[in-house]
Amino acid sequence: VTRKQILDKGNDYADELKSKYNEFAETISEKLHSAKEFAQEMAENGKAELDELKNDANHTESNYKL
Repeated sequence: VTRKQILDKGNDYADELKSKYNEFAETISEKLHSAKEFAQEMAENGKAELDELKNDANHTESNYKL
């Protein structure tokens, strides 16, 4: 085994580790993006439902004032 072979093997391991790290980081990034989109959608739906409830409450209140 020559020093060049050892160096090449070390570089191969480093490249493989870097590739696995990049795959892991990309997976985490995708999951975070998905979670962010889900949270935004939930917030928008919640706001729409709250607005609808407020509107219903105001409508009901105005009916009782008559």
